[in-house]
Amino acid sequence: MPMYDFWRDPLWQSVGALISLAGIFISIVIALVIFLLQRNRKSLVFDIVAVTRLSPSFENIDNNIQISYKGNIISDVWLALISIINDGNSPITAEEYVKSLSIELNSEAVILSSEVVETIPKGIDARINSTIDRVTLEPVLLNAFDSITIKILVSNLYSNPQVVGRIVGISKIRQADHRGVFNSSWQLFFWSSLLLLVLLFFAAWIKSMLLVVGIFIAWLVIIYVPTSYDYKYKNLWKRFMFG
Repeated sequence: MPMYDFWRDPLWQSVGALISLAGIFISIVIALVIFLLQRNRKSLVFDIVAVTRLSPSFENIDNNIQISYKGNIISDVWLALISIINDGNSPITAEEYVKSLSIELNSEAVILSSEVVETIPKGIDARINSTIDRVTLEPVLLNAFDSITIKILVSNLYSNPQVVGRIVGISKIRQADHRGVFNSSWQLFFWSSLLLLVLLFFAAWIKSMLLVVGIFIAWLVIIYVPTSYDYKYKNLWKRFMFG
């Protein structure tokens, strides 16, 4: 049986009709979910980009050997990179900070230095202040998808940094959990999208609307909805859909 006739077999047409009905229902549910996600809402997350030990432990080295940083004796050095991201779709203004955002470390930690290494977009006037075990970000306007990345050199780091603060309309500052199924690989994300696009053209070529609907629903369920939860992809979707 030629492939073209195979897709037009009555049995497959009946199965396709059932799939289409289920697809319509799923599409309505997805549209409702997307609508709810797109409502004005405030959300702030922090992402621990990296926590890396830059020096070995000196506990087993001769006691006569000491390591110092700017005159201070240290036992080890860690590099921590933390990003603070407005992953909602509403701006957070400086006036809405009830308590400034702070990156808190364990009580034994000693901060050696800290600096803002990146802002997206460029030009955000992000200023920080450091004490021995925390870095505080001064209130600053963060529009949707804006982010600030802070680098910290620290000694005696025994647990992951946490970000705390109090902002009007935000009940909790969450740690990014990367729920997007393709967030581990941009190449996997794009190649999967390209594959579905090719299948979509193939379905259109054989004039099977059932297959077109099925592939489009698969794209929504497998790629769009999961990745739309992940802040790393929100800017991508914004540029792709709205330019």
